Amino acid sequence: MTVLSLDSARITDGHRVLAESLTFEARGPRVVLLGDATPIFATLAGRAKLATGTLCVLGIAPSELGSALGLAPRDPPLMLDLSPREHATWSARLAGVPSPQAEAEADRALSLAGLTSVASKPLRTLGLGQKRLTVLAAAAVASPRVLAAEAPLDGLDAAWSTYVLGALGRLAGASAAIVSVSDASEGSAGAS
Repeated sequence: MTVLSLDSARITDGHRVLAESLTFEARGPRVVLLGDATPIFATLAGRAKLATGTLCVLGIAPSELGSALGLAPRDPPLMLDLSPREHATWSARLAGVPSPQAEAEADRALSLAGLTSVASKPLRTLGLGQKRLTVLAAAAVASPRVLAAEAPLDGLDAAWSTYVLGALGRLAGASAAIVSVSDASEGSAGAS
């Protein structure tokens, strides 16, 4: 299964070129992008556009994926007075999950992320690792076909990196996953 493919992709933000001549195909259920994958994630999030070429996830253009793509951007602005449960429930509702089911799906995702004990605490009281896990849980709450996590290990120590990678695996489950890491040591933190 081809999870991510780019063919002669030229990515721009409307004013400048972010990446040019990107061509590759990544197969398998788990894809790790090593180095600066910001242009690819910006395109997945709709913050950048393809000027030429193609970028596909599971053979589908990002603009056509809808809730099939669970996107966990690196350090998005979070409402710090809200709890992980409120964030995950809100994400489920945005993905079209009916209200009563949204809370149950949020609790399921938070459990997989290992956040049950802090699910009701305001995000402002949580550490970076717990905030990253909240973002991952919110991205996975509607059981997308692909979970894409932008630099989820940046700034975390080895113990938190291992924990986050484990949670990412649980949250992705049978779905495909695309993960970016800044350097090879981050991607191997949970491999041992």
